[in-house]
Amino acid sequence: ERDTMNVTAPLKALIAANSPANTLMGGRVYPGVLEQESASPAAAINVVTARPTNSKTTASTLDRVTVQIDIYATTYAATAGAAAAIRTALDYTTSGSLTHVEFEDQQDMFSAKPELFRIMQTYSIGYK
Repeated sequence: ERDTMNVTAPLKALIAANSPANTLMGGRVYPGVLEQESASPAAAINVVTARPTNSKTTASTLDRVTVQIDIYATTYAATAGAAAAIRTALDYTTSGSLTHVEFEDQQDMFSAKPELFRIMQTYSIGYK
């Protein structure tokens, strides 16, 4: 069984490889939750679902993984700018075991930290 949590590192690498996204995010893309004292903008990546694409005779060689990325910043404009940069860095890309990254959805969300704005993005990823 493959470790679908491995999608986080390649996604972080794709963001870092995109100059505008890397300039805005400065490496502040974390698995699970934000670091305690994160500067902003910052983002957290979570695997929401991992579904196999089984064949009639063998186990799945390609999973469809749904990933949620929560982007936080101190102003709505900064949050929206970081979200747009991350989408540009990730949408319709491939990288190693990620066969296809596709943007699915974006929503303004409530932030548990009142000093931060939050935008949630969802991506569908082919993972082999």
